[in-house]
Amino acid sequence: MAWAKVKLALLVGAILIIVSGTAVVAVNEVCNPIRDKTIWTAKSLYSVPPLVVVRPTKLETTEYFVCEERGLGTRYRGRKLPITFALATAYDFSPYRIVFSEAPLTGSFDFLATVTNAQQALRTEIHHQLNLVGQSEMRTTNCLILQVNQRNAPGLKPPKKHSNTLVLEDEAVLSSHSFEKLANVLESILEQPVIDRTKTQEKFDITFKWSAQDKSLESMNRALRDQLGLELVPSREPIKMLVVKIAR
Repeated sequence: MAWAKVKLALLVGAILIIVSGTAVVAVNEVCNPIRDKTIWTAKSLYSVPPLVVVRPTKLETTEYFVCEERGLGTRYRGRKLPITFALATAYDFSPYRIVFSEAPLTGSFDFLATVTNAQQALRTEIHHQLNLVGQSEMRTTNCLILQVNQRNAPGLKPPKKHSNTLVLEDEAVLSSHSFEKLANVLESILEQPVIDRTKTQEKFDITFKWSAQDKSLESMNRALRDQLGLELVPSREPIKMLVVKIAR
C-alpha cells in the first residue's frame, strides 16, 4: 500500500492536501527563524533545501503536505501531528495500522523530509531522534469490511477524468478511483482499518458526503448505502500492522 503517496488519504484538521540527488542534512533545529517559517509554509517542497527534521512541534497549525513530481521524487511535511503520522510516512503505513509495544509518545510533532529517498531518511531520523524503530507484523485486530449492499447507486459515475482525490471535513470527491481508494479514505475518517471486500477493480467518479458531527458507524453506513450502495461491517481479522518498538 503506497500509503504516503497517491493512496494517502489522511484527514488532518479540516482539509486534506495532496499535490501532485542531494545529500541528507539532518537537523534538530532550524536556527534562522525566517528560514524556519519558510520551510514550514512553502507551497512547494521543491523550493526547500535538502533537510530531514523530526522535532516536538513548534507550530500552531496542523497540516499534512505531500509533493510528488516525476523525476524529482516525493517530499513530505507534517506540522503539529501525532508521532504516528511521521511513522506512517516513514514506513509507508496507514497511521491507523500502527501499534506500540510500549506506551506511545504523546504530544505533537513536526517533520520534514526534502531529500532523495525521503522515507528512508525519515526512518533514520526517527530512530536517531526518538529511538523508535518499526517492523511489520500480522496482528489480529478490529476492523471494518467495505462491501456492496446494492448495485447502481446514484453516487457512482463512469470515470471522466484522470485520478484525483479531494477530502474535506464532510465530503470526499474521488475521480477515476476504485473502491480500494475509497476504503483508504474511510479508514482516515473513522480512524480504524478498513478492508475492501467489494470484489471489483472497476473505477468510478465518486462523490460521498457524511455528517462531520456524527461519524458513528450507523450514520456512515446510512450515507454509504444511500449514496454509493456500500456498507461497512465490523470484523476482526489478521492485518499487517506496523509494530513500533524502542530500539535496544
